Amino acid sequence: IARGLFEGCPGLTSIVIPDTVTVIEGYAFANSALKEVVIGSSVTSIKYDAFYGTGITEVEIPDSVTKIEYNAFKNCKSLKTVKLSKSLTYMYYGAFENCVSLTSIEIPKSLQEADVYSGTSSGPFRGCSNLTTVTFEEGATEIARGLFEGCPGLTSIVIPDTVTVIEGYAFANSALKEVVIGSSVTSIGYNAFYGTGITEVEIPDSVTEIEYNAFKNCKSLKTVKLSKSLSSMYYGAFENCVSLTSIEIPKSLQVADVYSGTSYGPFRGCSNLTTVTFEEGATEIARGLFEGCPGLTSIVI
Repeated sequence: IARGLFEGCPGLTSIVIPDTVTVIEGYAFANSALKEVVIGSSVTSIKYDAFYGTGITEVEIPDSVTKIEYNAFKNCKSLKTVKLSKSLTYMYYGAFENCVSLTSIEIPKSLQEADVYSGTSSGPFRGCSNLTTVTFEEGATEIARGLFEGCPGLTSIVIPDTVTVIEGYAFANSALKEVVIGSSVTSIGYNAFYGTGITEVEIPDSVTEIEYNAFKNCKSLKTVKLSKSLSSMYYGAFENCVSLTSIEIPKSLQVADVYSGTSYGPFRGCSNLTTVTFEEGATEIARGLFEGCPGLTSIVI
């Protein structure tokens, strides 16, 4: 379907895309009066802004589709039901942005990347204010980068036990308040939970790495239980978590990284972190561990 073919067409309310079509190009139906669409079974790619601003109420993305580009369904404010392709690998920033009628979504296990915008966070479900229910296809192993960044409807999430990696920006700046992290996660990526409203988090003992800024600016976070296998906790991991009052450091911790060669600790700006204990058997205090921690006034090593 050629680029911009039916852009702004006010008479077009329904379309059946033939099974011979493989690509829906950018702006193909953008800002048209489209309310109903059937996408043919051979489409592999839905390009940028293809259905931007249309009035469609539901869409089934056939399993042939591997890529949904940026803003493809952005501002489809009547869109209530979306079934994603089981072969979807890439879903770019803004793909379903501001789809305010969307209430639930199942994420396929094939998804590898939900892209960010020009290096800054901008997720595919940004502005979906009523998206409250998220499930993952059985067997999912990762939460893609930026997947629920800026999603204002998402307040709780259970990450399945099959997931091993939570990628960067996965839930950043969302409305998340409750999270259960599955027992197979080994790595929590950079900015994964940045700026969320979570109040407590238990990092399972499978986790060996918490990357930079993973929980930065989680200002309601009061309780953190760290993994007993944690070896690396990078700079800013819990920066400005001003409600955090105590922490136990596992004996497994080897590196609490620094920033650009200068000191920059994972608990920087934690103004109420006054109580620190170390797991029995600890043999070292990791590099930069409490650099810049303004609440810590005494310590027993």
